[in-house]
Amino acid sequence: MKKTYFGIPLNCENELDAFNLAARLFLCPRISAQHVAAYLNMLSNNGISIEKMLEKTNHVIPDFRASLGNGEDVSSIINNKLKEWTNIFAAPDKEDFEFLETNFGISEKHLFTNNTKVPRTLRPKDINSPRLMADYVKQYIKGQDDVIEKLAVTFYHHLDSLNKGYTSYIKSPAILIGPTGCGKSEMLRHFSNACRCPIIRINTSEITPTGWRGLNLTDILRKEIEIYDDPNKLKYAILVFHEFDKITHYGTRVNKSDGNASDLDMIRDIMRLFEKDHPLTIETGKSFSTTCCELPTDNFLIIFDGAFYGIEEIVKKRLNINKTIGFSSKANDNNINYQKMVTEEDLIEWGYPPELLGRIGEVLALNPLSSETIFEIMKTTKDNILNYHIEYCSNNNIDLSFSDDALQYVADKAYSSGLGFRNVKTILSKALNNLYYELSENQTSNNRRSIEIDKEYFKKSIG
Repeated sequence: MKKTYFGIPLNCENELDAFNLAARLFLCPRISAQHVAAYLNMLSNNGISIEKMLEKTNHVIPDFRASLGNGEDVSSIINNKLKEWTNIFAAPDKEDFEFLETNFGISEKHLFTNNTKVPRTLRPKDINSPRLMADYVKQYIKGQDDVIEKLAVTFYHHLDSLNKGYTSYIKSPAILIGPTGCGKSEMLRHFSNACRCPIIRINTSEITPTGWRGLNLTDILRKEIEIYDDPNKLKYAILVFHEFDKITHYGTRVNKSDGNASDLDMIRDIMRLFEKDHPLTIETGKSFSTTCCELPTDNFLIIFDGAFYGIEEIVKKRLNINKTIGFSSKANDNNINYQKMVTEEDLIEWGYPPELLGRIGEVLALNPLSSETIFEIMKTTKDNILNYHIEYCSNNNIDLSFSDDALQYVADKAYSSGLGFRNVKTILSKALNNLYYELSENQTSNNRRSIEIDKEYFKKSIG
């Protein structure tokens, strides 16, 4: 019978053996989560037995207890292992830690910093309230708590309607405004994961209205239906209109004569999605074997996002904030997030018709990421690019680590680039290129080594 031990599924008749093996795999720093996944695959294919794996890992618990007895701080090792572990499996639960303490005398306090318990890693199946929905997303996204908490209500209403099979009329679309690299796409991805339903990203700047030459909204939905091969799987889809700010521009109003006819038709296409009891009829299949299916738009959750560069000037104009004459501090102005002050009036000035904005619930502006927030993301969040580099090296028998001053240097560089966390990936890729080039092709478990990257390394690599 298959059961989960320390977050990993094991099929074992003897529960004590299963607990023993799972504990060893979790505690051993030389066995990465990726390797554990490979072992599980071998187990399921009868490539190795649990007895053989127990024999190979007999040393783990005695070695670990010896480390504790010598006063070594194992908390950083376990915390790093836990981050990697929960990216692939589930986190250990109370029963797992009780097993460690009862059978080996290793308590949860021994494992984690300052004798505190490990925060439970939330999983989508644990979510039963908007607060837990927000807590789940906060595991991955930093510096945007206010927006996450507001969006959590909308997404939880969507999840509740999906779980109970009804149409929620109290959820409402939202517009996300924020500069590049602040986490808009990542935030929506994790909200989608929390809802356990498909997310359809529509690049608004690249599609055309129905009746115009090019890819339109119906074409995109048709492709999604063909991918999932079942229209019912898209019944509660999340539609994200990416780069929604590009559909029009400052000073050109689609509801007036100076607007582009294509923009106006696009707005009309989108507004069809807000009509009650008017499902979209979409033909799928080959021309000689087409079938029609209906998607109930009432069940969709619709989100718009965009950078909206320049909307700050509209806000300043409305607030009568003129440029100062003479000596002034531009830094003070840069510290004000004018996008937080955007109103429906400003969006009409940007170019959207009131009849569209009247159907949208909230306008939520994200914060630009400070260097401190970028540093925090690299240090504390799950599923960020730094962890992928550490995991890659671990799979090649290298324990890669970064000093705090090195990470702060990366954070400062990313912040000064104006590209937010998006630039961290570029910086890491450029800096670690030489390291990866020199990785030995003959690395084995017998010559595992540790490498710490410091600030000077980054200075030499990227200047």
